[in-house]
Amino acid sequence: MRLPLAVTLLALTACSKEDVNLEIQVHGVVNPLHRVVTPARVCNAQGGAKGWRIEVTGAGFLPSYRYSATNELMVLPPEVTLRGATSIAVPSSHVSNPSLEQLWVDVPTRDSENPMQLPPGLYSVEVSNDAGNRDALPDALQVVPPPHLTRLEPPPSGYSHLHDTPIVIEGTGFQPGTFPHVELRHASLSARPLGPVTVVSATRVETVVPHDANEGAYDVVLRNPEGCAAVLPQAVTITYKRLGALSVSPAVGLESENTRITLRTSPEPWGHAFSGTPALFILAPLRAAPARMERIPLQDVTLLSDTEVSAVVPACTGLQAPPETAPGCPDGIATGGPYIIEAVDPGGASGRMLGFSVVPP
Repeated sequence: MRLPLAVTLLALTACSKEDVNLEIQVHGVVNPLHRVVTPARVCNAQGGAKGWRIEVTGAGFLPSYRYSATNELMVLPPEVTLRGATSIAVPSSHVSNPSLEQLWVDVPTRDSENPMQLPPGLYSVEVSNDAGNRDALPDALQVVPPPHLTRLEPPPSGYSHLHDTPIVIEGTGFQPGTFPHVELRHASLSARPLGPVTVVSATRVETVVPHDANEGAYDVVLRNPEGCAAVLPQAVTITYKRLGALSVSPAVGLESENTRITLRTSPEPWGHAFSGTPALFILAPLRAAPARMERIPLQDVTLLSDTEVSAVVPACTGLQAPPETAPGCPDGIATGGPYIIEAVDPGGASGRMLGFSVVPP
């Protein structure tokens, strides 16, 4: 052995004869994206340039040292082999050796730089080195396919402002017993996570669309806990039943007192009449926080007919229960407007109108 090589080896490892023959032990394998699952799951598609990372824990993970054809010292991590439906030796460029007790292994996929699509199933993880030491952990890694979305089963009664709406996602590659992340994506809105999510089978997922989701066409995105994701473009189109055109009188109230109003709907030719007593709201800021809009329930809502309802706008009390006893109505609605009044009918129809203002006395 050349002197520079000997010095380098001593500096890198401070190794002794006993160190070189240190017994390899493989204790565990985890996917850092989903650490609580045993055996660890890894997807055979997508991932980064080198695939999906797994962490192998154990003992005796000494690197190997070789001299290259150009007389350069090469420090190589222990060899990692996956054995199952097929066997692969993971390229050394995909293995990192941060300590004697841990290896970082990037498992190649069909989409990585050096593509390799492992058949789904259980694999043992074997670690070995040039000294002939080796150990394997049987059935330590479960390779799964990526999810694929085929269709979304729309709710038979449509979407409702009154309650969350159950939906069914059909496809393949879902993992029963796991909790995938499902969300709606829209070009001009923030992504909207859905939940709870139930994986009924490898081909069926159930979840709900929240009652306050905005109308529009959305992509559905499902991401399994081990990392792989699928998108179904324009799978959800949310629309709500409409009340007829709304009008209000009076259209102005004083900030110093609550105001009784009458809200009317004109159901013909395209909208719905009231089927019962609706929930009414005013979208307005409070005096204590004039920069933030609140959805403030109207009070004492009374159905007068299928086209008229009476209610009190809490101009003085805001979100507080009446009566307001503090002088100056500090908890009331900020002066301004016109503000939006929203009506949600028990039959599922809804409507909005811009037209109520709060003014100083």
